[in-house]
Amino acid sequence: MGVVSEEEYRNLSEGKCALPTMAIATIKYDENNQPKRAKYRLVVLGNLDYHTWSKEDTAAPVFSQLELHLLTSLAIHIQRVLKNCDIKQAFIQSTLPSNEEYFLHPPPGCPRSNPGQYWRLLRSLYGLKRAPKLWFTMLSNNLKAMGLCSSNTSPCLFVGTIVSGEPPIYLGIYVDDIIYFNASDQVEQKFKELLSTIGTVDFMGQVSLFLGIGLSWIHHEDGHISVHLTQQSFAETLIEYLGFDHLSLSLFVTPYHSGLSIDSIPHDSMSSNDRDALQLAYQSLVGR
Repeated sequence: MGVVSEEEYRNLSEGKCALPTMAIATIKYDENNQPKRAKYRLVVLGNLDYHTWSKEDTAAPVFSQLELHLLTSLAIHIQRVLKNCDIKQAFIQSTLPSNEEYFLHPPPGCPRSNPGQYWRLLRSLYGLKRAPKLWFTMLSNNLKAMGLCSSNTSPCLFVGTIVSGEPPIYLGIYVDDIIYFNASDQVEQKFKELLSTIGTVDFMGQVSLFLGIGLSWIHHEDGHISVHLTQQSFAETLIEYLGFDHLSLSLFVTPYHSGLSIDSIPHDSMSSNDRDALQLAYQSLVGR
């Protein structure tokens, strides 16, 4: 980011209002739904973006559970484990195009900014509508430069040869998380070196949790590898969301006589706002 004075901001912004920012702290959880690490990042309120973007300008594809099952099956087929890595502060790795200007208000209480100062973005930032697309384009271009090709039907799936004479490496990307495998340790090491040129990468070894699915890799005495997939973490999170985590429920009961109006939403003595809120709650539960 570039720091500009209020006078510079007035001259450069051409009347466009600076976007607010805030600092956000979050906790990431492991496959057992336990706190794993804390994350702290600066975000911009992209909903106030004064640019006009189309869906094509902002949308970026994401990896699906079906694609995760495919890579898992391929890895097991050649008796390898899936490994994963995380690119730190991924969205700020993308340089903004020269025709996209953003001016920001520093977050309230920022110790590194003086009153009357503004920030001019030089790179993308979390919260910008364009950030996911810019990051995906940058990462895809880097992977293709390594010698990988994306699938025509699944743009988050990549395969290619990065070491001559060695088998191809397979990988899938979900925003800043990457899973990959190859039959050769040499190829995987080369991939680590190439990927690290993009930014700071945390290589975490074999995958234990991805897209809400826990993966338990089993190395048998005869050298055979198998994997067990479970959504226990997702189920526990859902139970907590429903407020059932503190109840002692029998495994043999059914929800049929739960006392809930599951067939229809009552219309008597209910305002339209209350009815809309109840309908949204039911839709959320069914969707989960």
